[in-house]
Amino acid sequence: MKKNPNYALFDIAGVPYLLPFGQGVADFCRGVRLNDAGVFLWNALDETDSREQLLTRFLAHYQAEPADAAPLTQDMDAFLNTLSSLGVLCQDYEQLYVPDLSSLCFRIGALTLRLVSPADAVPPELLPFEVSGGADADLTVTLCSNTLPMLGNGALLLRNEELLVCEHPDLYALFFPKFPQILECRLTKDGARANIRHRPPYGSAFRTDLFHAIRFLYLYTAQKHGVFALHSASILYRGRAWLFSGHSGMGKSTHAALWHDLLQVPVLNGDLNLISLADVDPVVYGSPWCGTSGISDTGAYPLGGIILLKQHTADICETLPDDTKALLTAQRLISPAWTAGQLADSLAFTERLSGQILICLLKCTKEPSAVSAIRSEIDAYCEKFFP
Repeated sequence: MKKNPNYALFDIAGVPYLLPFGQGVADFCRGVRLNDAGVFLWNALDETDSREQLLTRFLAHYQAEPADAAPLTQDMDAFLNTLSSLGVLCQDYEQLYVPDLSSLCFRIGALTLRLVSPADAVPPELLPFEVSGGADADLTVTLCSNTLPMLGNGALLLRNEELLVCEHPDLYALFFPKFPQILECRLTKDGARANIRHRPPYGSAFRTDLFHAIRFLYLYTAQKHGVFALHSASILYRGRAWLFSGHSGMGKSTHAALWHDLLQVPVLNGDLNLISLADVDPVVYGSPWCGTSGISDTGAYPLGGIILLKQHTADICETLPDDTKALLTAQRLISPAWTAGQLADSLAFTERLSGQILICLLKCTKEPSAVSAIRSEIDAYCEKFFP
């Protein structure tokens, strides 16, 4: 338990009050009138590290007999709960409202995601990735429908029509303007835990919104583990994954579909591919997030290359200098770039990646001739490096 730094104890005409100031005033936090016991407990919080230590000091202060211990304990807990509900106390993150709910684990790429939620809130898109276990999950997401202790506004890092991110000392607060039932998400900076405050009921619209909200959390944690997400459609050709990436509407799904129709190669994912350099060779992992294509895969495949697409009147494959390859690929990542440090991580990743795989620019039409133009480049690359 920690004191909210935007509260202080004041004496008004001999009556003690806990009153907000600074950001607490801006956030319309409430004041609290205290009695003598409340003043003692507030001051003792600075000298104790746990509820048990605080209770021991509280009982000793009143020289409590055994018969008095139970009612005094109830009084102390009621007082602490009141302060917590008003945001006057900030509990440690791992102690925040972890309800007794069902728990499912999913292996997505190189990470394990644990979702603690009502059973009927689980997004069905995650179920193909379900695994047993989860004690060592890389990210635990807990749904809570009750009130979290109040936060200040924090430092605004990002705001658009889909996402608002505010930074606090130990966590990020995420808000989703287009998801009406998801009120707030808190993500620890180490990426290990997240709480999602929401409003039931759990219909299909809620499950869809939750699925997309979890994506933001997962991608943050994945980046912490060296796994990055590329906005791309992917195919499996010559035993390797090949990613076609471009801006929305550029034709990446169309191009992947052409390969499937002309050469009967599998399409792995229609929108988002996870890439890791943890192994000797770059690896592409399947992802449940696949846009409107509905095409996803649970496997892992060696990465052959990334084809950057640009619409053109003809089909022309161009080589790129190293800096351009790293920059353009980084611009296609949808891993977080909320901070300069995250952007630096992305650039370092794509610079390293560009030295290990084929990255080229395909100026192309949406005709079958586009497949022929890049296929010859891929075949030549494979014969040279993957004989």
